[in-house]
Parts: sequence; structure tokens; C-alpha cells
Amino acid sequence: MKKATKFFFVFTILHGVACVVGTAKNFKGKCKLYVVSYLCIEDDCEGTQIHCKDDDGNMFHLRGTTPSDIDYMVDEGTLESGISEFDPNQEEKVTFNGESLQMDVSTNFTLGDLEIRKSEIYVLSPTSGDNKMLLVIIDALDHKVDYSSEQLSSDVFGSTDPDLKDEVNVNSVFRACSNNELRIFPGVEDNMDADGTVRVSINMNLEGSGDLTIMNAGRAAAATKLGINLPGTYQNIYYVKKQCFPKNCPYAAYAYVGGKDSVYQGRYIRLSGVQAHEHGHNLGLSHSGEGTEPYEDHSCMMGNPLYSDETGKMCFNPAKSWMLNWYPGSYAEINPSSQPAYYERLVGAGEWKPGSDRMVSVKIEKEGNQDFYVGFNRAAGANVDNKEFSNEVTVIEARVTTSRSYQSWIRAHLQNGEESTLQSNIRIKVCNIVTKIEPGYADIVIYDPNKSDGRCDKTTSAPTERGPTRSPTSSKPTESPTSSKPTESPTLPPTILCEDDPDFVKGRGMRKRTCAYIGEGNRKWRINKWCEKQKRGVPISISCCKTCRKVVKEFSILLPASTTTELVHGICLKEAVTASASSTSSLRYTAVDPFASGTKAWDDRDYKIQGVENTPCAGGTFLRPSLHKSIMKGTVITLNYSGYDNVNVCVFVDLSRDGGWHSTLIEMGFTDYGQSFDGFKWDLEQWDVFCIGKVN
Repeated sequence: MKKATKFFFVFTILHGVACVVGTAKNFKGKCKLYVVSYLCIEDDCEGTQIHCKDDDGNMFHLRGTTPSDIDYMVDEGTLESGISEFDPNQEEKVTFNGESLQMDVSTNFTLGDLEIRKSEIYVLSPTSGDNKMLLVIIDALDHKVDYSSEQLSSDVFGSTDPDLKDEVNVNSVFRACSNNELRIFPGVEDNMDADGTVRVSINMNLEGSGDLTIMNAGRAAAATKLGINLPGTYQNIYYVKKQCFPKNCPYAAYAYVGGKDSVYQGRYIRLSGVQAHEHGHNLGLSHSGEGTEPYEDHSCMMGNPLYSDETGKMCFNPAKSWMLNWYPGSYAEINPSSQPAYYERLVGAGEWKPGSDRMVSVKIEKEGNQDFYVGFNRAAGANVDNKEFSNEVTVIEARVTTSRSYQSWIRAHLQNGEESTLQSNIRIKVCNIVTKIEPGYADIVIYDPNKSDGRCDKTTSAPTERGPTRSPTSSKPTESPTSSKPTESPTLPPTILCEDDPDFVKGRGMRKRTCAYIGEGNRKWRINKWCEKQKRGVPISISCCKTCRKVVKEFSILLPASTTTELVHGICLKEAVTASASSTSSLRYTAVDPFASGTKAWDDRDYKIQGVENTPCAGGTFLRPSLHKSIMKGTVITLNYSGYDNVNVCVFVDLSRDGGWHSTLIEMGFTDYGQSFDGFKWDLEQWDVFCIGKVN
């Protein structure tokens, strides 16, 4: 694997507040590892490190690690950002002084000697759906951020104020690149200083204070001012400080890969390209490199980004696009050994539209844990500000899983008529590139030169041969029938592509272990045993994703604003790990688990709900509204929950007082089941039910 020369990974370990026992300080809780990636602007930029975040959210350095150890363990899959953890209190060679963890390097103790394991439960930053975000502006005693709260809120979230209007920001970039799959919106809390923004003062100086000390103080001050625990229901939190003192920061920003946090200095928080780059790390994306430079692939937002406030319309290379899963029906996976030649027509991510049968990313399988990914780098639409290899076919080499796109490298960029040999049995040729129409496209042939001449004249107006197509599920609402009988249910937003690999086999002596064997009889001990293992550096939990089902993700649904002053309703979920709801008015919710007949329907009434056993939510979680019907017109309700890919969400209403939801929920992609669940009612009326997800 290429070693970083300009960008660096930083691992963060999540840990609890230190407690004092005599003069010895013990680390509280386990240490969960996070890769933190710096966007460097100086040669002396921060190197690869490991931090620790405790149970209360405080972060600490883990000292004594080396970049080579970290790179090696990440590459082989034994160290996974946001997933791996260890217990510092059980490590004899690790000490904690209240400010940092120190490995005993004098005994040649290394990162690989730690007892690192996979966490039982972990939450990854979602790549689709409604992502609630918070911006924290940190003012210290000696230095304050130069910009107003309103200005920075506009720079990050956008604004309708003509004096502050910012048309290009992290929200607009991701909405455009994802075709509205990923929607970032500002959180709403009491005591905010601007939309989604809280400004806090910390009782310390920036000068002489470390990055983690400042971030810890900023988070604590924000939590106190807002009256909530952070991160709470926020999927992402941006922190901004003036800069570093007495020496300038060698970085523009840094972010936690697969985590929630990113930190910015000074003016860089205003630059949409920097915002999108750092947010990409939160989504699970590592850098994109060229040659030996880890983030010099300027055909991708995860390469060196655009340093501008209003120039930021740029998307991701085909390896990153494969993981992000934003273009349903436009992924193909091919195996060169099974067919002499494949013909494909590619379309750029910036011009892709739903229903397209043209490919955004073509995966070419090869030996090892890395594969090739081919795409058309069309400089148009959401990708119009692309910096390099515009309107060329690009070939990227990377390791990609369903939740991570690791360091990628551009291996070829081809113009019309050019071709390249990727390895002895894989050659790619560009047959035609058309850019004078919308969408533009590129016709390619991928072939084995030992079995085919790769002639372009075999192509037609559409691909004549195609490998198995990957059909990513979408968080975007699909058209759903309004029949009172359940038909095909819409896909739960956002979903996780989680299927077992039918070809997976793990040998042990003369015995062959398949995903079916691991999950046979649903024996927890067997599943836990095998899903902790790896095959050739790839976790079995990825190959047997459906069987292992260990990835918990956070989801958020923004329900339509009520159009009346009366909204008689309830919300229930099945198979959710956690569930909560909030609103923009005085309406509140209480989680009741398990949901069963006889459950009280509202906090301010004694009415009961009956017939729950006949619904998809039986035994699940009921979010009980605090108010029966008198709910302010225009109220917006945010539903936040976590779980696997099988969570079912239902909203039920009294149709005579439904707040206009009967039509707006259907438009969102909910299926109208009407009154088809026998006996499901409250004391006075039968419920009409709308669900999204799989209803059994």
C-alpha cells in the first residue's frame, strides 16, 4: 500500500472521563478507534496519531504509535475506524496520566500488540437520508472567530437572506451529487444563535492549548448552552476555532472517518469544497491519490479539494461512488475470467438521472482485497467544477466495502480512442466519448487480450453484454400505490446494501464454512464466533453481511409539516435499536417499549390503543405524542432511529384530523395500508396506517 506523504490518518479512541484513585488515573471505558484525516496546508502537518474518546465524549492522544503500524493494520482490516476498540485498563504496557495514553515503546510494544477487537455495537455516519447537523463556533478568552454566527450558518447550510445567501455549500454539494439522496439540514434547539449554529465561549486561551482540549471544551460548552447531550440525535457536528497559537495550524481542517466530528480553523469553514471533503471522511471515505501522493487525484472531492466559497460543484470518483450507493441501477460488476469482453456505456455522476440504464461505476474484480472501478469523469452538472481529467474515462484502484472506501489511486485516465492494460488479463479501451448532448456518455470495452481483440465495432447504441448489475437501494421515496391492501413496500430510507455473498467459503481443515452454515439455526454463539473472523484480511461480517447483521446505522426522517391545527396521530417502529422524535412546536414524544394493546395513546388523554397485535409494529416501539390533537399548524416532526436494514416505520392517523398527512406521506414514499389491520384503533376511531419499510 502507498504510504502517505502529504495527508495523514489520525485514529481516535473514544473513552470516558478519567477518575482519580490516589495519584493514579484510570481510563474510563473502552477505547474505540477512529481514523482522523488531516487536510494539510503546510509541510509540517500533523502526522498519523491515535486519540482516545471516553464515555463522556472526551478525547485523548494515544502516544507511541507509528504511521507504518497504523497503515498496515488499516490495510489488512484489523483496525477499522469507528468499529475497533480496546480496553486501556487491561493493558499493562499502556498508562494514562489524565491527558494522554502512552504505550511503553521502550519494550518494543507496538500498536499491533494491543488486544484490539470489534465492538459489539457501532453506529456509522449515514450516507443517505435526512442528516441533522450542528455547527459549533468556539470563542476563547484570547481569540474569537472572526465571522458572525449568521454568516457561517449561511456558508454551511445556505440561507434565504439576500445579504447572506450562499448558493454553494456542503448541503447543496451533496444534494446535487447524490441526486437528493443525502440531505443535510440544520438542527433546531433552544438558545441557538443562527440556523443549526451555536456560538460558545470557553474559559481558556487558544494559545498554548491543544486541539483536543479545545474541542472537548467546545463540545461541553455547546451541550450546556443547548441543554442536551452531544452528539445526541445529530449525525454530524462541525467545530470551528480561529486558528492555532502561537504557531499557525498546518492544516485547514480534520475529520473522523466514519465518525460525526470535523474541526476547521478560520476561513476554511466557509469553503464549500473543504466542507464536502471533510464530511466525506465522516461518511467513510478516505483520500484519493495519484502516483505516490495520497490526495492528488483531482478528479475526486476526496483528492485536493476546491478552496473556494462559491466553487465547489464536484463529486466523487467511481470507487467512492460505488460505496456511496447513490445511483440505483447504474452499477455493474464484471469478472474478466468469465467473459472475453464487456461493453458498457458510462454516464457521469454529475449528469445521472433516476431510471438511467447507463453505468456510473463499473467494478472489475481482481485478486486481493482491492479492485478496479471505472467511470466517466464528465465535467457537467453537479461535477462542473471538476479540476482534472475532465470528460475522460478514469480507472481507480481501491478496497471498497459497504461502509468504507479506503485510500484510492487513479491508475488510468483515457481520452477518446485511448486504451490501457490494467493487468495481464484486463485491458480497457475507450471507443467513443460524446459531450455535446446531455447527458454526455462514453462507450468502453473491457476485455481479456488473451481471448478477445476488443474491437469497438461490436458495440451498439446500448451495451450488448454486461456483467451482473448491482442495484443499490435508494433512500429516495419511490412511487407507492394507495391501495388499502399492502402491495410492494417502498425501500426503507436510507437502506444498507446487505446481502450474503453466495460464493463465500471459509476453509477449516477438510470443512468448508459458508454464510448459510454460519447462520444455520440462528445460533448466537456460532454467529458471534465466525463473524469476528476474517478471510484474507476481509471481515467475514462483510462477506456474510445479512447473516452477521452487526452494523447499526442511524437514520432520520423529516415528516411533512402539518397543514391543520389538529393532528391525531401516533408513530411506531419495529426492529429499531433506538427511536426518538422531536418537533418544532411544543409537541413531544415518549418511547414506549414494547408496543401492545392497552397502551395509552397520548400523554394528555386517557384513551387507549387496541389491536396492536395485528399490526407490523406489534412488540416494537411506540412513540407516544404528548398532545392528543391541538398541534400547531406547520409543525415539523423529526423521527430519529437506529437499527439494521430491516427497520419498519409506521405512522397512523385519524383521517378526519390527519394534518394533511394522508397525501403528503404518500408523496414521501409511505405505502397507504388504510384500515387493513383488523381492530387497530383508539377508543373512538379506527386508525389509518402508512408504513415505509418491509411489512410482513
